[in-house]
Amino acid sequence: MADLLRRAEEIAADLQRIPQDTEAAMAEIVALARAIDLAEAALAARVRVAEAGKGHHLFGRRSIGAWLARATGSRAARANERLT
Repeated sequence: MADLLRRAEEIAADLQRIPQDTEAAMAEIVALARAIDLAEAALAARVRVAEAGKGHHLFGRRSIGAWLARATGSRAARANERLT
């Protein structure tokens, strides 16, 4: 997981590697969207385990969505969207 996160951070930060060619940019959009879909599928599998174990109570949160928003620094609506 650490390697995956490190690589995603590198891709997001490397503005020099953003293609300026429209077709290349569009191909990368598709690839990135696919990677996001796969990451969200992996997230969903882990959320089921955390929810079943009432993991949010370990951190004093009322729900998995509230915990996820706090843990990731995202808006509650975005966290809940990821969970659905």
